[in-house]
Amino acid sequence: MGSLFSALDIARSGMFVSRVQMDTAAHNIANAETEGYSRQRVKVDTFSPIQYPYGNLGRGAQVTDIRRVRDTFLDETYRQQVGALGTAEIQSRYYKGIEDAFLEPSDSGLGVRLNVFFDAMNEFANNVESYAVREIAVEESISMAETINDLYSRMDRLRTNANDEIKSLVPEINALTDSIAETNRLIQKAELGGKSANDLRD
Repeated sequence: MGSLFSALDIARSGMFVSRVQMDTAAHNIANAETEGYSRQRVKVDTFSPIQYPYGNLGRGAQVTDIRRVRDTFLDETYRQQVGALGTAEIQSRYYKGIEDAFLEPSDSGLGVRLNVFFDAMNEFANNVESYAVREIAVEESISMAETINDLYSRMDRLRTNANDEIKSLVPEINALTDSIAETNRLIQKAELGGKSANDLRD
């Protein structure tokens, strides 16, 4: 009679393991398109066998864990690189803005204006007595001052835009921080028994 119950118990444990595996597979399929979802895998182990004088008799299978299928090395590498990528993207955007502010490279950029200005000053230094040269030097000085003022205005607008962008991001950053703190609290609570809170960790 005992052997019949043992056989039924082994069958029951096998059916339970199969049901958990099917439920996990269904969960994986249902979330195949969910952003950030990690595929999960059931870890199955044998029950401790019963020892008899003639040898050990197995008692079936048991589910010991359900874990996310993740590569820790890739996760850590991604976290390091995504921050660097974000920094590079922001820097690139603002460097482009600075390049646009200087109007470089173009025929009306700061470099061209400086060359024209210094050519006029050089001509003035070599021919101080000429009224026409002095007029050109004055005009180029005024033009250079206007160029510098315009450049200052462009850079000031760029700085203002950067400050406004930072201010607009503060509420979003605060909301994300609160969400992360709440998720961490839920993960800690769910993992008190030593099991991984897979979906929360995703």
